[in-house]
Amino acid sequence: MHFWKWVAFMKLYDWLFTRISGIIDITTIVQLLPLRQYKGDD
Repeated sequence: MHFWKWVAFMKLYDWLFTRISGIIDITTIVQLLPLRQYKGDD
């Protein structure tokens, strides 16, 4: 097993993890925005 392949795989995994967590954060913020507007209207 080549070391550089393992390093590249770990970097790719870390990048995918950060991308997925960022997408989840964006979706949760988008879902929370209407709730804040609805509470503000009350």
